[in-house]
Amino acid sequence: MIYRKYIWILIKIIVFVAPWVYVGYKLRGMDTSVLISILTNASSIGWLTLFLVFLLMAFNWSVEAFKWQYATRHFTSIDFTTAIGTVLAGTAAGIVTPNRVGELPGRAILLPQGQRQMGLAATTVCSLSQLTITLVAGCLVFPFFPWQEMTFMYINIFINLRWLPVLFALITLVVYMNKTRVATLFMDRKLFSRFDTYIYQLTLVPRRQ
Repeated sequence: MIYRKYIWILIKIIVFVAPWVYVGYKLRGMDTSVLISILTNASSIGWLTLFLVFLLMAFNWSVEAFKWQYATRHFTSIDFTTAIGTVLAGTAAGIVTPNRVGELPGRAILLPQGQRQMGLAATTVCSLSQLTITLVAGCLVFPFFPWQEMTFMYINIFINLRWLPVLFALITLVVYMNKTRVATLFMDRKLFSRFDTYIYQLTLVPRRQ
């Protein structure tokens, strides 16, 4: 049991150190003239603009923290400071992993040991909600894109089927709103047997979340 504790401490240290090593590696291999060009362009943009960029970044992380508090409220209660730390840990883990897959376990590792699987399920729901919004918004805009002005091959197919993504958007919303029921369909399936515990945690997520 004590070894597991030290392993989790080591993982937390790696999550903190790895992004800095990654950024340092990228900067070390970058041409000095490129860095000078970046700093020059930054000063030409204006410090007020840069301040607004950092302000929006802090606002985005704050929204993510509030969202994390909301997503985990059915199994734990965390303060805003802890939520911010969890979001930053997930972001750090996502930087050094392909396709940001490390963001999911990166958030969960800061939760108490008995709540990490629920935290992983909550992180998945947060990611699914963002993906759902992106897909639905894109599908709803798709029919109004000026396809008639495009000249590439098979353009007529896009014009004739331009309303099909709206149906896909509706299906996506229905699936997301019934995500717990969809998760139960994968329970006790031989193909997904190794993920039964994780799928079970997904079934416990409140429907309104």
